[in-house]
Amino acid sequence: MADLRFVHDHNMIAFLEEPPTKHSEFKSMIDGLILSPVNYAIMEYPLITTSFIRDFWGSVEESVDADGNISIVGKIQGHSIIITEQIIRECLQFGDKESDPVELDQGLSRDISYLYA
Repeated sequence: MADLRFVHDHNMIAFLEEPPTKHSEFKSMIDGLILSPVNYAIMEYPLITTSFIRDFWGSVEESVDADGNISIVGKIQGHSIIITEQIIRECLQFGDKESDPVELDQGLSRDISYLYA
């Protein structure tokens, strides 16, 4: 029988490529992630990034505000990091709401490409 213990490096790496045709509306999001400083940090400094991930998930707590909104609160090197659904929607631009743009801002894309050229 297979060893089913959790692998500690599980989901530490993601391969970002062009999405399948049925999900083509997410192409600009993938392009933005590839050009982002986060992708660079993960590729160039995986050990530092790993320690930040462990710091965060080792200290994480769930928080509920007076309106019932749930947030995740964790710490990285002693600094509090608060993640809300709204922050995730703004960063990932899911496009499932009218207010969420699907296309990556062209000015931002141009500026990022200059940083890594």
